[in-house]
Amino acid sequence: MAIGFFRRHKKLMIGIMVVLMLSFGGGTVITQLFSGKDRSEDFVTHKISNPVSKITRGDTKRADYDISLLRRMGIGGTAWQILNGNENQGKIGLIYAVLLKEAEKSGMVATNADLDTLIKQVGMNTDMATALDTIQSRLSDDDKRSSVGDEEILSAASRWIGVIKTMQLAIPRLPISTAEVELVYRDAMEGMKLWMVAVPAREYLDKVPAIDPSALSEQQAKEIKDLFQAHKNSVPNRYADENDAGYGYLIPRHVRLHYILLDSDVIDRICAPFRSEIQKEYTDNKHDYTKNEDSENGADSEEGAGPKKVPMTFSEAREKIIGKLKREKSAKTMADLEDTLMEMLIRYNKDDDPGAIAGAGIAEGRAYDWAMEQMVEDATDNLKTRLSISIDRETVKDAIDKLSEDANVRICYPFGPNLIKDSKSGKYSEVKIDGDVIVTLAKEDCRTLGDALTALAKELSIDEIDMNWKRCSGIDAIFPAAAKSLFPLERSTAGYGRTKLVSKKDIEVDALLRSCRSKTNEKLSDLALRVGAKEAGESKDIPQLDFDGTMNAGYRGRLIWRVTQVVKAHALKGDMPTGFTLYQVIDDWKKTQAFELALRDLSDIKDIKKLNHYIEVHDTNAALPEVDGDKLNQVTTSMFSRLLARERNIRDFASIGAPTDIVETRHPQYGFMYPQEQTNVMVQKYMVRQAVAKLTPKDPDDVFGKKSEEVVMIPLRSTGIIVFAQRVDYIPVVESEFEANKMRFIASHTTQVVRELVIQWLSYDGVVARTGLRMAPDED
Repeated sequence: MAIGFFRRHKKLMIGIMVVLMLSFGGGTVITQLFSGKDRSEDFVTHKISNPVSKITRGDTKRADYDISLLRRMGIGGTAWQILNGNENQGKIGLIYAVLLKEAEKSGMVATNADLDTLIKQVGMNTDMATALDTIQSRLSDDDKRSSVGDEEILSAASRWIGVIKTMQLAIPRLPISTAEVELVYRDAMEGMKLWMVAVPAREYLDKVPAIDPSALSEQQAKEIKDLFQAHKNSVPNRYADENDAGYGYLIPRHVRLHYILLDSDVIDRICAPFRSEIQKEYTDNKHDYTKNEDSENGADSEEGAGPKKVPMTFSEAREKIIGKLKREKSAKTMADLEDTLMEMLIRYNKDDDPGAIAGAGIAEGRAYDWAMEQMVEDATDNLKTRLSISIDRETVKDAIDKLSEDANVRICYPFGPNLIKDSKSGKYSEVKIDGDVIVTLAKEDCRTLGDALTALAKELSIDEIDMNWKRCSGIDAIFPAAAKSLFPLERSTAGYGRTKLVSKKDIEVDALLRSCRSKTNEKLSDLALRVGAKEAGESKDIPQLDFDGTMNAGYRGRLIWRVTQVVKAHALKGDMPTGFTLYQVIDDWKKTQAFELALRDLSDIKDIKKLNHYIEVHDTNAALPEVDGDKLNQVTTSMFSRLLARERNIRDFASIGAPTDIVETRHPQYGFMYPQEQTNVMVQKYMVRQAVAKLTPKDPDDVFGKKSEEVVMIPLRSTGIIVFAQRVDYIPVVESEFEANKMRFIASHTTQVVRELVIQWLSYDGVVARTGLRMAPDED
C-alpha cells in the first residue's frame, strides 16, 4: 500500500499547516514562514538549547498583562483554550513568560510586515490606522476604566508573533512519512471481534503450600527475602509496565491530622426564621412573591403575551419565604462561625498574644483543643431571660419557636432520636422527642427561659435529663451539650478530631474525611499528603505544616483542618520484612506462586477445542456443592479497531477519514477486565495489543479468515487473571477504500498531528521538558 501522495501534493501539506495555525491567531504571518526558500533544514535540525535562564516576577507580570490584552483584542483564541487546560491551571502566566523568553533567546522577532498583516487582520481593515482604531474601540468597550495606547497594542502583538514563529521553528516540517500514514489508516480501519475467557489465578491458591511466618524453610526464607528486596523501595499498586503485579513495600507518607467539623445540620436547626421575620420579609418584599394568574373560564391571555403575574397571599408565600431566609441565615451563620474559630486559632498561634497558653505548643496539638474550649460558652444569662408568654395546646416545635422568639435566642432542641448523656453515669442512651406532641405551659411556668425549658422537659417526661445548655461563640443560640452531635462544632469521627498517623488510603476510607473538597475540588487526602513536600523540591503552592485550611465536607458542612506531623515515605530497614509487611510479602509470594501454577497448568490450551473442554470441566466442578465456586467469566467484545491498542485517543479518530459510526463502536465492552481503578486503560491496551499482535495478519494484504481456531493466552498479573482470546470476526483493510479517501484522511490526520505538537509545546509539562524549568526553592 505504498503511497507517493506526499511528493505530488506538497502544496496541500503546506496549506494544512497554514489552516491549522490560523486558529492560533497568527494569520498570514504563519503563511510567510512557508514561502520563499526551502526552510526544511531549519525545521528538522534547529533546536533551542537552554533558552531560559531565569523567570522573574516582572516577567510573569508582563506575561499576564499580555495575555489579558491579547484576549481582549481577539488574538490567539485557540492557544488560550489550550493554556487553560486542567494541567496548566495556575501556571498560565508562567508558561507564557517562558514562551516569551524562548522567543527572545531564539531571535525570532516580528517584522513590520508581520505586524502590519496581523493588526489589519484583527482590526478587520486594510488601513493600519483604521484597524488600530477598531482595536482601541474594542478594548475600550471591554474595559472603560483603562485605556491602552497604540504602542502597547503593537508591543504585545509583536511579542505574540515572536512566540508563534519560535514554535513554528521547533515543530518538524511536514510531510509525515508514508509508513506513519499507512499505520494510522490500518489502526482506524482494521477491525476485530474477540471472544474472551478469564481464568482467575486465585483458584490455584489452595495448591500453594501453607507458610508459617515463624518457621520458614531456608528456601522459603530466600524467596520471601528476594521478593521483599526487589520491591522494598516500590510504591504499592504502581505498575512498572502493563503486566506488572504492582507489588510494593515502601511505607507511604503518613500525616497526623487535627480537624473540627462545622456541622451544617446543627446550624440548619437554628436558622428557621421567626414569625416576625417572615411577616417583615413579606411586607417589605411583597413584589418578589408572585404567581401566574389563573385565566378566567379557561380563557387564554392575549396572543404573544406571557402569563400575567399577581401577588401571592401571605399563606401562599410563607414556605418560599422560610426557605429563602433559612438559606441566607445558614450561610451567614456558617461564615460567622468559621471566622470566629479561625480567629481563635490565629490568637492561639501568636506567641506574643497574652491570650495564648504558655507552654502548650502547636506540635502538641493543643491549638484545636484550646479553640474548642474557648468556643463553648455558658448559657446561664440566656436561661435567665424573662418571658411574657404562655403555651396553650401547641406542638413542641411551635412552643420552641415561640420561646425562641420571645427570648430572642435560637434554641437547638433535640427533636427526633438523639443520644443524650446521663450526667451521673456518663453513658449515652437514646431519647426520642416527638416535635408534634401537644403541650401546655402556664404563664407561671414561663417566668424565665430556663423555667420554660424545665417545664417543657417535665411535660415530655424527660425532666430527669440535665440538658446542660451551652452557647457557641459567634452564634446567638443555645445548644444541649448533653446531646451527642448537637453542638455546631464536632470532633467525633477519628479520636475527637485528631487522627493517628494515617496514609492517603486511611483518609479515603474515613466517611467524613474522604468527602472533603477544597475550592478547586482537590481532595483532603491529596492536599494533606502534600504538606511538607516542598522539602523534596515539589511545587511551593501547597499547604505547610500547621497550616489551617478549610474545606467543604460534602453535606456535612465545613471542615477546618491542619497537619501536625509528617512522616516521609521510607523503606523498612534490614534484609527481611517484619511485622505486617512480612504477612503482606508472604501473601504476595503466594499470589505469585498461584499465578505461575496457573500458567503451567493452562499452557497446553492453544486451540478452541481444548479451551471449550477446559471450560466445561471447570464449570461442572464449580457447580458441585462441596466446591461452590464461580463459573468462568466469558465475554464477546463488540467490533473494535486496532487503534485501541495504540496510544491514541479514540474520539479523535472520528475526524481522520474513518466513518464515525465504525470508529465509535469499534472498541470492546469488557465484562471483567477491570483491575485496580488506576490501571483500567493501561491493562486494556496491553491486553488488546497482545490480541492484535497474535490474531491479526502481519501483512494486511494476506488472506485472513474471520474466525480463528487458535486461541491465545494473555497473562494479566495486575488483575490476577489469565485471559484466553479467540478471534470471532475480522474486517480487513481494503486498499481501494484507502485510495478513494486518502486525501481527506491524510489532511485530517496531518492537522491532528500538528495540533498535538502545538498542544505539547504550549503545555506546562512540555515547557518543563524542553527548558528544564524548575521552581526556585527559596523564592516566592
